[in-house]
Amino acid sequence: MWEMHRIRLHCIDKLTDMSMSPVERVVLAKNFHVPQWLHTGYKELVNRNETLSMSDSENIGYRSAVGVFQLREQRLRWDYDNYRYGHFRGGQKFALNSILQDELADEEAIFQTYAAAIDTTNPVPATNAAPTVGGVHVDSQTS
Repeated sequence: MWEMHRIRLHCIDKLTDMSMSPVERVVLAKNFHVPQWLHTGYKELVNRNETLSMSDSENIGYRSAVGVFQLREQRLRWDYDNYRYGHFRGGQKFALNSILQDELADEEAIFQTYAAAIDTTNPVPATNAAPTVGGVHVDSQTS
């Protein structure tokens, strides 16, 4: 009725381009159920040089923090092995889904409930459409 789902998607689109820390991105993703922010935030946390602080861990939740630590350890071990043996075994991809799968799936399911609310059969009318009142066409040029 109020097209709030469209406004939500518009806001998500605009906020995605804004600069924010990975922790802020994860917290906002969890609060507002935006899986793309959650995935991006976790990826940034895993790949940054700075480790998670106690405050960061509290903000994103301890289960999530443990998942981030596990992924960071895998990444560091892979980097060390490549440095130690002097060769690269190909591009290692750290699948967030493997460790944080349940959380990402839950957020995606919630996001899809919002997406399902978008009624594609009833698009927003064009601004130059002829006005109607009670379903009756109103011509402003007739008196």
